[in-house]
Amino acid sequence: QLQAAAGIELAASKQSGEATAARLKTTEESLRAARDEAIQAQQACEKSAVRADQQRAQAAKALERAKAQACAAEQLLRAAPRTRREQAAQQGCCQGCRNPFDRAPCE
Repeated sequence: QLQAAAGIELAASKQSGEATAARLKTTEESLRAARDEAIQAQQACEKSAVRADQQRAQAAKALERAKAQACAAEQLLRAAPRTRREQAAQQGCCQGCRNPFDRAPCE
């Protein structure tokens, strides 16, 4: 009887050990899958950060171009005559003539 009880206990212990081994294997597989997902998420995050940096650089360049264009436009506006009379005066027209927009130089 003692031997039979020991055999039953041994069989139960063996089954318990096998069940524990199966749970460990499942846990290891879950951990591997979680690690792989974390690695993929990190890589995606790094790629996203690189794209964001590139977009920031492009936006900064576009902003600089826009500022340069605005500056050039402002300089052109400052240099351009504001009225037809100013334009005529810049082109050498006589301000005191009957037709102030006449392009003939003053005499």
